[in-house]
Amino acid sequence: MVHSTGEVISRAKPMPIEVVGGASEINPISVPLQTGADSPDFGSSYTPTNDRNTLFFSITGTSTSRTISFEMKGPNGQYISTTAYSVIDPSVSSKSTTGGSTSNPEHWVVYIPAGYTFRTNVTAVVGGTVDVSGTAAV
Repeated sequence: MVHSTGEVISRAKPMPIEVVGGASEINPISVPLQTGADSPDFGSSYTPTNDRNTLFFSITGTSTSRTISFEMKGPNGQYISTTAYSVIDPSVSSKSTTGGSTSNPEHWVVYIPAGYTFRTNVTAVVGGTVDVSGTAAV
């Protein structure tokens, strides 16, 4: 503070801040969901940790045909269909896809609420394999 005479009568002190956790808690993490699926497969699931509720994922692979359902499990323990959004065109949303290959990958994003789990369920695959991997972020 400065008195009307121009004399400094007190200096502002910085507010203390508390850092909870560390930088590793806010960095994105890699999330493998399907690796080389050549037959129907539930794959691996992802449950958000440290507020990493947004999952960006890509579908690739060598298969000539595939069907992948987007599913979420809530507190009741049952998996249900959920909606994912195209990263390329967010006006496109779906509960499943038949696209995604090595030459023409698909990119999706889904929000997973705390206490929920997400998976990509490969319900059909023909003529090769399917890979789904993603990145979870805050």
